Amino acid sequence: MSDPAPVCHGCRHLRITYDPAWPYACLRFAIRSRRLPAIEVEEASGEPCAAREARADPVTGHEPRPRGTA
Repeated sequence: MSDPAPVCHGCRHLRITYDPAWPYACLRFAIRSRRLPAIEVEEASGEPCAAREARADPVTGHEPRPRGTA
């Protein structure tokens, strides 16, 4: 089975830029990219992105709980 796709959506470091040529940015790695930053990180390092942190809920201000926990 293949590795899961890199997931940047929901990460606190992901930003969408104003520049159509470089629509994605990662604040943690200070990069802008045409593709999701996690793809760029994995290609450059050979490892999946380890900097992903869940974005806090804008209503409660708390980080979401992992699925399957009470």
